[in-house]
Amino acid sequence: MKHFLLFAMTLYVSVAYSQISISQADMPNAGDTLRISYSNDTLSPMLTDTAYTWDFSYLTPNSQWVNSFDNPSTFVFPFNLLFNPSNTSYGLAQYTPDSIPVIGIKPDNSYAFLKKSSSKYQQVGAGLTINALPIPFLYSPHDTIYRFPVNYGNVDSSDAKFGLQIPNMGYYGQKIHRVNYVDGWGTLITPFGTFQSIRVKSLVTMRDTFADTSGVGFAFTRPLKYEFKWLVNGGKIPYLEVDANDVGGNPVISQISYRYSIRDVLQIGINEIPVWGQQFSVFPNPSNEYAFFQYELNVAAEIKTEIYDISGRRIKLISEGKHTIGKQLEVISTREIEPGIYFIKLSSGHQSTCRKLVVLR
Repeated sequence: MKHFLLFAMTLYVSVAYSQISISQADMPNAGDTLRISYSNDTLSPMLTDTAYTWDFSYLTPNSQWVNSFDNPSTFVFPFNLLFNPSNTSYGLAQYTPDSIPVIGIKPDNSYAFLKKSSSKYQQVGAGLTINALPIPFLYSPHDTIYRFPVNYGNVDSSDAKFGLQIPNMGYYGQKIHRVNYVDGWGTLITPFGTFQSIRVKSLVTMRDTFADTSGVGFAFTRPLKYEFKWLVNGGKIPYLEVDANDVGGNPVISQISYRYSIRDVLQIGINEIPVWGQQFSVFPNPSNEYAFFQYELNVAAEIKTEIYDISGRRIKLISEGKHTIGKQLEVISTREIEPGIYFIKLSSGHQSTCRKLVVLR
């Protein structure tokens, strides 16, 4: 009997802490709609190991978004000129596309076009709307997000690039170097549940090139970007993702998102219509002279915008007053702010949200 109990306990521990492997079957399918929540809480993304327990059950959602993986047959002009069922598995709307640094252009209605196969999961292209003009473009080569199977200990890399002409502005291109490390496995705990997970850490370097219509241009390298992703069998998307930027050799978190369900929206405790929509961002970020804070109001409201340092001390009131419904854009001068990490706080009544801002010189 003792031997049986010992065997049963050993079997239980083995099953509970067994490694998992991620394949094409664990990625999304066309037509999937998957809800994620965003949090402003803190965590330590660098901590990892084998048979590790990541307990992030304390995360509190402050907004939600639905990832909609659109079927290629639904793509409209001009995106359907470059992307179709033969080269694309689905298109994913991204409500916070990167700005084009220095020149300060903020694209709208960004789309990522993705392709999955038995060996790879790749971004094959993107679509941006700039000054109301939709612009599709291909990555050549593609950005390889995962190589299958994803197993603990794997290390792989890829190089991608794209270039596009922006009407009446010039040329914009980018090179992307990605290195993936599968650096941990174990148990992931979030407000959504407890899951056996494997973690992928990605280091992403991007170099931008811009030239005006006369051909005069420049190139610069963005700060190193970290992506920490916890994957689950059958999960389709990361059940937790932490994005961070390198500041002084350390990752500074820019965004936390995790798989959640619609019922959890009701637990936030806000019954009225949210004052602002999903689209709010700071760009360029990091900044050395000026930054732009963009957001969209669902209703007309009294809005206060402030800057706080990491100790919670308010250092600047950007604006305060009545704003009308629709898109808003505010300019923030950072020339008189000491280099460091700050938070831009947007508030209306008892509703508020924050975005990190990194000031460099």
